[in-house]
Amino acid sequence: DVYKRQGLYGVTFDAHLESNNNSDIRAVIPALQRDPDIAAVAVGDTTIPLQAGRIVFGAQVTASVQGSLSTTVIQGRLPIAANEILLGSRTMRDLHAHIGETITVAVQGVTPPISMRVVGRGVLPSISDLEQLGRGAVMAPSARAAVAALAPPGTKIPPPGDAFVRFRPGVNKAEQIAMLQTRLGATGNLTVAAPNQPTDLVNFGQVRNLPQILAGLLAVMAAVTMAHLLVSAIHRRRRDLAVLKTLGFVPRQVSAAIAWQATTVVLVALVLGLPLGIAAGRTAWAVVAGQIGVVVRPTVPWAIVLGLVPAALLIANLVAAGPALAAGRIRPATVFRSE
Repeated sequence: DVYKRQGLYGVTFDAHLESNNNSDIRAVIPALQRDPDIAAVAVGDTTIPLQAGRIVFGAQVTASVQGSLSTTVIQGRLPIAANEILLGSRTMRDLHAHIGETITVAVQGVTPPISMRVVGRGVLPSISDLEQLGRGAVMAPSARAAVAALAPPGTKIPPPGDAFVRFRPGVNKAEQIAMLQTRLGATGNLTVAAPNQPTDLVNFGQVRNLPQILAGLLAVMAAVTMAHLLVSAIHRRRRDLAVLKTLGFVPRQVSAAIAWQATTVVLVALVLGLPLGIAAGRTAWAVVAGQIGVVVRPTVPWAIVLGLVPAALLIANLVAAGPALAAGRIRPATVFRSE
């Protein structure tokens, strides 16, 4: 499911509506709720600049008004009370914070320090420089009023300026975003855009073929190593092979012995290498996912893994074909005479 995949990196919506001049985004909510192609709507604020010590990060305060558009939670839960906060993985690491601890944050230039309890760790979508994959925070809807109450007298708190929508399954998202922009953003007061793809994921996409390239190079190296192993074994065991032929082995049987040697080597490598490789791959991805702040959900392509077994055996026997034929042509008299 596309929403489940996107949710792994914090995107639970199809379009982001943002006011351009501090206008109240709530004016367009009824139109969004009447749209039959929209399944869920949330409204609130994003990129609220929070500061904890020297660390500055963005926070969002949103509430679903139709359906559900909640943040992807990795650990803990979403904040409920005004003094609770959920942090992105990188922000939590930068603050050396843990779930259950209390941190002190302030809205930059607006409020004095506020004590907030960390109740969860989640995946934040890439919205601005202050809210990126793994960086940022989520506060409860009630936190907006609580923060406004702490602002100095006379401070003008802007109305909610962001809305998020998720379309119904089967809808052409690009067309719907263009239609919303035409209908609701014709005056220039509103911008409708698709979710930003996180920079980290873009970078991964640019090198996504690298594992396959490395696997191909390793396969070639393994085949060359196998060929060298068999040629060396035949050279070292020429006398043993000559004895076997003297005892009655025909060339086909000598060649079969070399093929079985190659098969045995590959089977041992698969029995040891596949489980270790899968475990190492899962561990490595868990570390990387934890670093960039996405949900750790490694998957094993079992069809490919199981397909490696016959493929490896076939390649091993193809590589062994030349050395096996050479072994079958060994002449015992020549071998014994040379010794």
